[in-house]
Amino acid sequence: NRQIFKLGAKEEVSPKNIRISNITYNSFTVSWTTDGQTAGLVKYAESSGNLDKTKTEEGINPSYVHLVNLTGLKPQTGYFFKINSGESEFDNNGVNWQAQTTKETTQGEKVNLISGTVLLATGAPPQGSIVYTTVNGLLFSALTSKTGSWLMTLPGNIDEKNSLLEISVLAGPSGISSAQIYPQSAKPVPTMVLGQTYDFKNLPPNETSDIPKASLAIP
Repeated sequence: NRQIFKLGAKEEVSPKNIRISNITYNSFTVSWTTDGQTAGLVKYAESSGNLDKTKTEEGINPSYVHLVNLTGLKPQTGYFFKINSGESEFDNNGVNWQAQTTKETTQGEKVNLISGTVLLATGAPPQGSIVYTTVNGLLFSALTSKTGSWLMTLPGNIDEKNSLLEISVLAGPSGISSAQIYPQSAKPVPTMVLGQTYDFKNLPPNETSDIPKASLAIP
């Protein structure tokens, strides 16, 4: 991550660990952390000179972790953005950040859902954390809920047995955690406690999934 500097901006609201994830043909996610609890948003547009669209962050607010989902975008299109944190604007050393959406996918493409829970050493859930998963060179992210649980959508074409998932958790002052696991054993991922590193590669495949399912009865 490149260093960000803005004259007069407070260090506690300066965005750090800035990552672009969940890139699809019509959306991508911008996430970051701050040393202090604050609120943020993202200004974005197709043109670098006129960032006329805004999207506020999701989850607990104010927080040490921040995540903004930009949706309704055009396929195979570059987008520029700045981060507004604590009412101060930040860019990438004088230029806007940039991300590009992918080629439009076929309708009905399969997805792979994984889930898990993040807790403090006390057994309580953290007050906001971001879970990242890297697989096959792609980055995905999700916020934890108030109970510490999370749910993430991965591509449906990954190898359940051989595509290693690198999972990391950022929770501000509450700490970090990381794990390695294969998709077949990640439904759900065993509970991760902040401050710990886990190797779940030898876990057997999940026989049942705790991911909630819905059914629709047609009269």
